[in-house]
Order: sequence, then structure tokens, then C-alpha cells
Amino acid sequence: MKRTAVIIGGGVSGLSAAYKFVQAGWNAHLLEARDELGGLTRSMDLGSGRIERYYHFICGGDTHLLRLADELGVADKIHFAPAPVGHFYRGRMYPFSTALDVLRFSPLSVADRMRLGWHTLKAQKRTDWRPLDEITAKEWLLSTVGPRVYEVLWRPLLEIKFGPYHDQVSAAWLWHRMWRVGTSRKSAMESDAMGYFEGGSETLLNALAEAARKGGAEISTGVKAQKIVGDGDGRWRVATDKGDVEGDAVVMATPLPVAADLVREEMPAWSEALGAVPYLGVVCALLRAEKSVTDYFWVNVNDERVAANGFIEYGNLNRGREVWGGDTLYVPMYLPATDPRFAWSDEEWAKHLGDGLGVIDAAYPGRVTAKIVTRDVFAQPVCTPGFAERTPSMVGPKKGVLLVEASQLYPSDRCLSGMIGLAGIAVRRAGESDR
Repeated sequence: MKRTAVIIGGGVSGLSAAYKFVQAGWNAHLLEARDELGGLTRSMDLGSGRIERYYHFICGGDTHLLRLADELGVADKIHFAPAPVGHFYRGRMYPFSTALDVLRFSPLSVADRMRLGWHTLKAQKRTDWRPLDEITAKEWLLSTVGPRVYEVLWRPLLEIKFGPYHDQVSAAWLWHRMWRVGTSRKSAMESDAMGYFEGGSETLLNALAEAARKGGAEISTGVKAQKIVGDGDGRWRVATDKGDVEGDAVVMATPLPVAADLVREEMPAWSEALGAVPYLGVVCALLRAEKSVTDYFWVNVNDERVAANGFIEYGNLNRGREVWGGDTLYVPMYLPATDPRFAWSDEEWAKHLGDGLGVIDAAYPGRVTAKIVTRDVFAQPVCTPGFAERTPSMVGPKKGVLLVEASQLYPSDRCLSGMIGLAGIAVRRAGESDR
């Protein structure tokens, strides 16, 4: 008799788990609370096509994603293109993609530029990250590149990602970010090459869902899991707003705060540990304009007149203008869901995040033809020093309950490839625990 796995969460990790479970000979039933699949990778209509609600890119070292795309027959839908970086500092835009750009970056002294270049090279060659787990990124940067480089370059970058926690993030996390991006660079004299799916990440998600269903998986949207309860006989019951679903194993492919609520009654100590990790929400404005504001893919911003610390001009990586009806640009902001600004209207957020682009290009606001604001309460775990010892376990304290969550990628940041890899490990662990 086939074993049954219940997967909670229909993002890339949940869909990957469902697909891999049926490959391993299990029955699989995936539950997604929203009416659509994708999680933070979900898409929406724009112009005559579809586009992701949040930006995603593929690095050359994203082996799990590249392997899965090949397995599902969508590898030919991945395209790589130059992804130049700019840095807007106090009213002026500077190229910041190559070693030569760094050497010419005049807001820093020659000594600071040399120190920055040497530090970046060392970080991308480094393999032992454990000592960096013990200190903050701020401490590491101040001791290596100095206060001027930190204030001009790194502080804005950390703030765009971690908001009020920017000075509490582990140095190991920042190291891995630098290392991962380095895998997409052929030489220090060239811009990074980043990849994207033709049709967006939805191309991969749709292929995953189709393959899982063909294997016999049941995928239910609009079903909210409420709690996980053991029946005392080695099986599990997931209570939902549409009734109970039973299985031999349960995989929570959800953010830590959601997982903590699901196991609060059954495993209170684990729930408390999961809920102790700080989590940020995200608000992201997607702007469509008749013409791009810059020639860069990624722009870091250090200018007090601009509310956001950076933006991603996706249209400079994936041109797609004929589909979306213009250039596309994302302006994200990470903040706790308890921040009063999180409740602002879409119009307030679009103005707050978008108006600053007029500082960079005065004509840009008048060229905008669409403003779409997306927000998610749980988007980014915050990994503080010592997180290597506090990384949430994949296998729960009771047999048959597993967790797949972005913080388990530490020191890596969340990325599609990493989540696909975690899903595969969870399926293997589920099989091992049943022997």
C-alpha cells in the first residue's frame, strides 16, 4: 500500500516536494491557502502577458534549479544575459559591475577602492564561512573595508534587504551572497550574467505542477491548513478550513511563523523555537513605463531623497516589452508586518517607493503607465550571529513531520534553487523515517 504525504504550501518548495514524492512512489496531496500556486514566486497579468509579482534571477551556480528545469523539459526556456549594476550616490549614477568600475568609483578614496576590491575577491574565493557566523556583517565590513566603504556602499544594500535588522545580520549570510553572485561572473572585467525563465518562474512552476499531477499528486488551492494532529498510530491529520486530510508524513513548506502555528498544540517546544526567528514582510512596487530609467539591472541607492535603498530594472535583463507593454521595474522594501506602514494603501506605497525615481530621472514618473503593489507578511527570515547552531531542523521532534524553510539554507539567502534542493532532501528524510 502506498504511503501518503501531505504537503502544506504551494510555492516552489512545496511543488518540488509533491513532484519528488510521487517519483519516489508515494501518494501526495498538496494544500495551498491561496487560490493560486507560487507563493513568493506567483505571477500576475500585465499587458498581454504574465509577470512575477517579485523579481527573481538565476545564477550560474544554481545547480538544483538548472537540473530540475532540464528534467522537466523547460531548460530551453532559461536565458542568461548581462546584468549590469549601478550605484546612485548623492545625485549621481555610477557603474558598479566590474573591477574597473570599482577602481573608478570616485566617492571612495583610492585606498578604499583597492581595499574593497581585495575584500570582494577574497570573499568570493573563501570556503570556510564558520568564523563569519560569529559576527555581524557590519562588524566584518568595518574591520575589513572600513567605515567609509560601509556607509557609502554596504549599509544601503543591507537596509534594502533587512530594514531595521540591517546591523544584526550574520556576516556568513553576506559572504554567501557575494560568493553566489560570483558564480555568475566569467571575469572581474565583465558584468555578472543572470538568468531568467521565458514566461517567468511560472514556467517552472507550471511544469512542476503538471508533472506532479501526472504522477498522481492531488493539488488543492484555496485550502488553508490550520493545525497538525497526530493520531497516536504513526499517522497525521492536517485540519483545514475545508476538512481534514490524513497522511503518513506531513511536509510544511511554509515560513517559520506559519509552521510554528501549525504545530503549536502538537509540538509546543518546537513551535516556540520556530517562532523565535525574526521575520520580515515585504512590500514591492512593480512599475511599467514607456522607457527605462537606467541601463542597469540592479541599482543600489544611497541618497536621502529616495525612500528605497535600491531597485531592480527587470526590463534591462528580460526585455519582454512587447508582452508587458513597456519597461518593468521593481522597488522593494522589507519591514516587519507590525510596522504601521505595512497597512498603507497601494496608492501610498506606489508614491512612496516610486517618486524617488524622479530624483534619478526627472521625466520618469510621467512615463509610468502601471503601478502594481504586492505585499507578503512573511518574506525574509533574519539570520543573526550564531545562527548555524539555531538553524531550524528539517525533521520535527515527532516522526513524520518535516519542515522546508528558507532559513535552512543558511548561510545562503533564500533562492529558488536552494528551496528545490531542500525539498529533495525532505522527501528522502521522509522515506528514511518510515523504514
